[in-house]
Amino acid sequence: MSKLLVIAEKPSVALDLAKALGPFDRKDGGDYFETDGHVISFAVGHLVELEEPESYDKKWKAWTLSSLPILPDAFSRKPRDAKAIKRLKVIKALAKRKDVTGYVNACDAGREGENIFRTVFTWLNLPKPTQRLWLSSLTQGAIRKGFQSLKSGDDFNDLGDAAACRAEADWLIGMNATRAMSIRLKSFKYEGVFTAGRVQTPTLTMLVDRELEIYRHQPVPYWLLNASFSAGGQIYESRFHAAEGPRKDADRLGSQEIADAALKATQTATGWTVRDERTEQLRKAPLLFDLTSLQKTANSLFGFSAKRTLDAAQRLYEGHKLISYPRTDSKFLPRDMLERLDPTIEALAGYGATAKAAQKIQADGAENIHRNFNDAKVTDHYAIVPIRVPEAPLSGDDERIFNLIAQQFAAAHMPPAKWSSVKRYTEAAGLTYQCSGRVLEVPGFEMAFGKKVGDGSPLAALPADAGQSASLVEAALEEKQTKAPPRLSEARLLTKMETCGKDIDDDELSEAMTARGLGTPATRAETIEKLIGRRYLAREGKALRATAKAIRLIEVLRAAGAQTLTSVELTGELEHRLKQVEEGEITRDDYMLLIRSQTEELTTSLCGMSFDDMYPNTQELGTVPGLDGMMVRETPWGFEAQGDEPFFLWKDLRGHVLQPAQVTQLLTHEEHQVGPITLFPRAGSKGSSYEVSLKLERHEDEAYAKLPRRGKREPSRWHLQIIGADGVVQSAAGQTIEVDANEEVVAPLCTAKDGQEIQETNIRYADGPALKGERGGLTLPKEVCKRQITREEALLYFESGATEFLENFTSKRGRPFKAKLFLKPNGRHGFEFEPRKPRTPAKAKAKAKAEPKKKTTKKAAAKEA
Repeated sequence: MSKLLVIAEKPSVALDLAKALGPFDRKDGGDYFETDGHVISFAVGHLVELEEPESYDKKWKAWTLSSLPILPDAFSRKPRDAKAIKRLKVIKALAKRKDVTGYVNACDAGREGENIFRTVFTWLNLPKPTQRLWLSSLTQGAIRKGFQSLKSGDDFNDLGDAAACRAEADWLIGMNATRAMSIRLKSFKYEGVFTAGRVQTPTLTMLVDRELEIYRHQPVPYWLLNASFSAGGQIYESRFHAAEGPRKDADRLGSQEIADAALKATQTATGWTVRDERTEQLRKAPLLFDLTSLQKTANSLFGFSAKRTLDAAQRLYEGHKLISYPRTDSKFLPRDMLERLDPTIEALAGYGATAKAAQKIQADGAENIHRNFNDAKVTDHYAIVPIRVPEAPLSGDDERIFNLIAQQFAAAHMPPAKWSSVKRYTEAAGLTYQCSGRVLEVPGFEMAFGKKVGDGSPLAALPADAGQSASLVEAALEEKQTKAPPRLSEARLLTKMETCGKDIDDDELSEAMTARGLGTPATRAETIEKLIGRRYLAREGKALRATAKAIRLIEVLRAAGAQTLTSVELTGELEHRLKQVEEGEITRDDYMLLIRSQTEELTTSLCGMSFDDMYPNTQELGTVPGLDGMMVRETPWGFEAQGDEPFFLWKDLRGHVLQPAQVTQLLTHEEHQVGPITLFPRAGSKGSSYEVSLKLERHEDEAYAKLPRRGKREPSRWHLQIIGADGVVQSAAGQTIEVDANEEVVAPLCTAKDGQEIQETNIRYADGPALKGERGGLTLPKEVCKRQITREEALLYFESGATEFLENFTSKRGRPFKAKLFLKPNGRHGFEFEPRKPRTPAKAKAKAKAEPKKKTTKKAAAKEA
């Protein structure tokens, strides 16, 4: 009997397929499953990857500028690691079976799933007819329906081409840019190499630009004039507005003199009148969630990282079978799903988080049908929606994310919400005070999020008989300072990635921009995590901060004219062309021709850049104090002056990158001081940031004589003194925090072998005592030596006391290594390494090398056997 070989992306999905197609037998300890008509096995993510440069040409093994650019004529692939080789052997043996007459690609329905399957079977080189299973739900009914409507694998050739283009383009740009930058910038002495990439570097550019905005901000004082008034027997607070119109700073007074005059005029004014202006605002119901909008909402509400949200959504899809496929960029549903609307609303009517809203929909009828069910706007997948409600209570992240998805689904099918807004103007003698409030009058879709009539910030209505008069109760000035723009939260960064750097809050307009976004919904979380792992970004609560290493990278790329890599718009255009490959509008060859051209241009810029040209001598920042002839200029490493005595200031200062404008202020300020500026703990540590001032100081003769000398170069006679907020000269790098305030429990993991209950948090796996910061508690970070530890590996670690041998750890020197993680008595992890082969003594080696090797004939070999 002929059978189809079905390849899923993960073991758990293979088991789901077997259950749906069963009855089934579990073969070889779970290596594959077999039914009457199917043999079902699985990849484990990407089993095959692109070869390293040296496999194409030996000259590309060395990291030298002369060997760049690396442009192979054709790409070849290899197994990812030893585990991949083992899995490939299983798949190959199954594919060669005589009863297997064809294959089914059941990997995740998207670009990466297509790539996983195609790279495996291209590498195995066992061509047989291929079909495609395309699922957006893993319920047994959806799986059986999917197998009844399998499509030809050839229908997805354009998607496969786009997947190959994405991988090869990332390899070309990443390999060349990373080598060029690491070679050129090795003297900057940052930890690790300077990696660069087609999507990660323009994403980083947006964060660097925001950090530089914060650097450049100079606090400016302003004053607010607040007053309380009495009218109609009630007292209300209001604020003076000096300017008319919608300006955000209309209530700011720019000087002490103007503020004092306004206060005096307020205190002496008579004949105050009051009037209210009422308006009604209708807010449309939101669209359904795609992955990016779900990640943005979870970040805004809960502070979740994009990866944390994706992990929870993936568990809800694969493990709980409660939602549709989460890695989608669509916010719409196909028309043929309309038949599922009523049953879904009925299920939500019995679920606590959505009961009231769903019951309201049942009573009044569903709204926005034509908007939500739109075939023209459905891409590879439809929106993220609930498939069913949980039979057993959820907890942690899974509960929060499911409730968000369910509430959004209900809200999308409800009418607009009506808000009533009031602006109150209190006026006298040409002075105007304003206050405002708003209240929810018709909940509409807001009911789905728990809001009710009367919610908001209502401004108590004045009695009808109050007339138009008011009297001043009290007025006072409040002195403030302008603040730097806030750092980007992950929600804001995801919006910028989706809309190519543009600030677009409108739901539907943002959706229209996604074709030119950076990356895909499925890869954006991974990009952010890579940037954090490579020390380019650091988390500051909900916000992301570009580190000194990131600032220095983007500074040099821009100075070298590498706009191809730093421009958000250019990279967004490339991503748009990749989408055109996927849709068959341009060919794979045309896309790769463009990428090769851009790679050559980029590599030429990076290899040929001159540091002297990047920082020309014409840029004069000021003279060294007391030495008018010594002009300070910028160099790649710092700020230098040539003249009577050595002068040099390093750019990198405890996580802060000194800017030319700050150096000018240090040189020209009366006290040669600048601040406040923020300094940061060492990358990877848990210290807190702190504000200081910098003061330019000259070493006295005795102190200068004790400075270390290296080679012929004399040390700088000048240095920066760091002064804390309390005026004390600082040397400490901030206070160590034992327990991370941003840590939250995600979900239960398992019971450890000694009975401890292990929880998964957003940053580690740990038991109760460890979460409280107590010594001896069991804890395992989610990242060990730059390698992510999966849930499966953590389960084995806590339940048995050790993992299997794991590859791809990275040592402090940047070298990869393989080891087991084992649980130590103190609750922490240790490494167990494979036993080394015994070394051959040097004399024996020399003797063996000197003696000619004897040829073994077939006859001699047979005799020995």
